[in-house]
Amino acid sequence: MSVSRPQGRGLTKNKKLAALARFAAPLGAPQFRCAGTAGENNYSEELGLEFIAAATRAGWIVPFGWATWSQTAEGQRLLGEPRHMATATAEQLGKVLTTLIRGERFSEGTLSGAFESGLLLAIAQRAQALLDVHKTEGAL
Repeated sequence: MSVSRPQGRGLTKNKKLAALARFAAPLGAPQFRCAGTAGENNYSEELGLEFIAAATRAGWIVPFGWATWSQTAEGQRLLGEPRHMATATAEQLGKVLTTLIRGERFSEGTLSGAFESGLLLAIAQRAQALLDVHKTEGAL
């Protein structure tokens, strides 16, 4: 998938989070499978492409030294184990998404690995949790 210049300018934080959060239920559905033989995973491939397109449109791809960051303790922790996404900030979500999407250009299978490990599901769930917090704070 081609990722060009950053998009999502002018979107509120809630709209950016909502763009990812809407994938929490589909990515967590029991029928969602990444492993299998060629042709079996049309649903997961389409869902993956939709997720990446939504993240790109919403402006989650941010300019920063993603290759260097991915080797830091923070990058290794967040990229290496989906459970660590439960405490990620919105800024960290952007870094992880940028690293995954940009990394796919140099290492095919990066995104597939993120699906299989549950990392993209964890990102969508964290986006939902952050969105819920922002909505609650806005209601006060």
